[in-house]
Amino acid sequence: MSYSLNIQTNNKLTENIISGRRFDCEHLQILNKYKIADNYKIQQKITVKRPGNERFTFVTGASKDFFPTLRKLLYLLKQKFGCSQKIIGYDLGGISEEKNMMEELNSVCELEWRKFDWSIMPKDVLSPKAFSWKIHILAEIFTQYDTFIWMDTSINLEDAKYLDPIFEAIENRKISEMVFPGGMFTYIPILTDWIKIVNQKWDIEMYDANFIILHKSEYTRNLLKWALLCAATKQCIEPDGSELYCISPRTTIGTCHRSDQSVMGILNVNSEYKRSLLDKEFIPHFHPDHPRRKSRSSVQRREQLDRNLDFKKGVACCQQK
Repeated sequence: MSYSLNIQTNNKLTENIISGRRFDCEHLQILNKYKIADNYKIQQKITVKRPGNERFTFVTGASKDFFPTLRKLLYLLKQKFGCSQKIIGYDLGGISEEKNMMEELNSVCELEWRKFDWSIMPKDVLSPKAFSWKIHILAEIFTQYDTFIWMDTSINLEDAKYLDPIFEAIENRKISEMVFPGGMFTYIPILTDWIKIVNQKWDIEMYDANFIILHKSEYTRNLLKWALLCAATKQCIEPDGSELYCISPRTTIGTCHRSDQSVMGILNVNSEYKRSLLDKEFIPHFHPDHPRRKSRSSVQRREQLDRNLDFKKGVACCQQK
């Protein structure tokens, strides 16, 4: 299994297939586990679900060290989307064993708390900083819900109504079914390494992966398939010599590498470029008319819930009238 791109040059008179390194076929079992292998292709159009629908959910994950920001996110989601809104949270380590933490989580209405199973991943990608775990979570939720939103615990969504234009554009197939509202290398080549594109906006900085809107479609199944294969491969998700922070000039392969963010960003750019060639009305992420630009969110790292706010009261189930 290898990721490939069809590259057209010379005014579309020449076409070449560019392929990355082959992924180990033993990882096919991971694709089958989440029903994302090619024998699970999605043939039908699935209606976009929105907050409040039983086929929609918010998803997040945290370890013990990030419990304070998890509390804040849960509180804000309940305040903005209602007490009955479904939320799925993953324990990435240490929370389920803490009595006081679990007492608070058990008070959150419609929160499904899951302990992430680290044993499902290859041993060499188990580092939390490799973020393979996040791609596994996205794949698992993809099998269970039609539409969902992943949020890191640091995300603060300022106004829920700003999501509506994004949902509408996905439903009308104007934008891709994976949206990054916020701001891999030899295994998954990016098209801008191989062809000169007149519009250089295809090659701008990567988008944040701490806030992701994902809707079930053949587009997202295929994208998650390659993301999962990368997440299972150490030299793809966390290559030797890669660096988290950027250096200048940004011309060296492996700098500014942010694991899950890099792989999903590259896959999305490649897929959107191909889609834009087939549909002239398609709006890619960089386009000024993309509805993600209307969303209002911010990253507030390590910021806790205001002590004057009553957490349990704010996340409690709705009182029946």
